[in-house]
Amino acid sequence: MFRLFGRRRNGAQTPQRRLDSYEIRARLLLERAMNEGSGDPVPTLLGSLEGADEAIRPTAAQLLGEVAGSVEKAAARREVVQALINALACPPLLRMIGPGIAADTRVALRIQAAEALGKYHEQGAVLELTEALRSEFQGVRRAAAWALGEIGAAEAIEALSEALPDGDGEARAAILAALGRIGTAEALDAIEVWKQARSKGHA
Repeated sequence: MFRLFGRRRNGAQTPQRRLDSYEIRARLLLERAMNEGSGDPVPTLLGSLEGADEAIRPTAAQLLGEVAGSVEKAAARREVVQALINALACPPLLRMIGPGIAADTRVALRIQAAEALGKYHEQGAVLELTEALRSEFQGVRRAAAWALGEIGAAEAIEALSEALPDGDGEARAAILAALGRIGTAEALDAIEVWKQARSKGHA
């Protein structure tokens, strides 16, 4: 299904960019999902997202986001969105696993779940994404802000505005971009208020 090598004009194989372990895992999981689902990867990806293999869960969340455009049935979309919301909320099971890897896996899972929810443009996830803006991890805040911008969540303007002074680097850029993407007068005003406060040294 996936071509990892190109071909020279004479037909010989030419190695292309070396894939990292995450990319390989994603490709293998998607290939298995397509095969097991007879062309519909969603059931297998959902099983992996909610399964016992914690290491594969972020990859499953990422791939569920990538296939968002092909999930057309309302019931299937609801099931996927709810599973992603649960992943974003980070079930307690992850907190019971060894500290180092568990923490990394938890953060990666929340980031991928947030980004996937943005790709589904799911209004029903706004509350959870707004909560994720308060995460201690910049990557989670960035992903949540991006998703809220994709959804066009006007009800999240206040939360996005409040997160701006505490934002840093990519998270702050994502929050500003989200407000710009929402694009209402209130959202644009929030950007201007922050810029003025920053110019005066208050942000």
